[in-house]
Amino acid sequence: MKTLRNIGPLLFFFLSVGCAALVTVKIEGIQRELPSGVLAVLEEETGQGFLIVEKEDGSSLYKNEAADRIQKEYGMVIPQEDLIELEPAKNILSQGWKLYLAGIYFLTMLWIWKIAIHYIVSGYSGCKSLKITGTVMRILTGILLYTVSIGGWYGMICFIEIPQQYLPLAGIWDLGYIIEEVKDFYRETDKIAGKVIYVQKIRAAGSIAVKGYLSAFLLYIPFWIRLQNKKSLFVYKKVKPL
Repeated sequence: MKTLRNIGPLLFFFLSVGCAALVTVKIEGIQRELPSGVLAVLEEETGQGFLIVEKEDGSSLYKNEAADRIQKEYGMVIPQEDLIELEPAKNILSQGWKLYLAGIYFLTMLWIWKIAIHYIVSGYSGCKSLKITGTVMRILTGILLYTVSIGGWYGMICFIEIPQQYLPLAGIWDLGYIIEEVKDFYRETDKIAGKVIYVQKIRAAGSIAVKGYLSAFLLYIPFWIRLQNKKSLFVYKKVKPL
């Protein structure tokens, strides 16, 4: 029974990592099929009903450049606000696994804080029965763990490169805002998804990312709970006050 309690949470950890890896491979396969240019959806039903404007060297193309090229090459005037840049959509799809990793690190950071607080509290509570060096070392160790974990978190945030037009940093922790942004995207693309296969693929990849990474994150929680309940080898035993 004890072995099962130890192996069970570890199994959830591997399931979480495996689920995230499978989702990442699936999304990368869809992402490779997406062009990097600017999409123009045509109102009139002519041919395929849309245009993809790209640079020959594969570099980024902006809406104003795309509008000029469409006017020169096709004789059509399309407002810039009606154009859709596909490169940011590809970028945000490629960041999904990083968001999953950030969620995992956030939970791990809470566990590190628990250990850091234990060090600091044990240092203060045992100051009468410990040498001054022991008390100082415990308190400094707790502060160091806390500081390093915060530094790691800021490094993680910098590691995630989400296009600001999709998710401004001001709203990165506002789950209601993020959910509404996702809903708005699906509402706005309902009309054009039927005739633009690339929009269909973006929507499909987005659904896979949200459902897949959320499932992987939830699978990690039993392992994290086990960490919370397990006595760390790095935590000092409580010192009984004299």
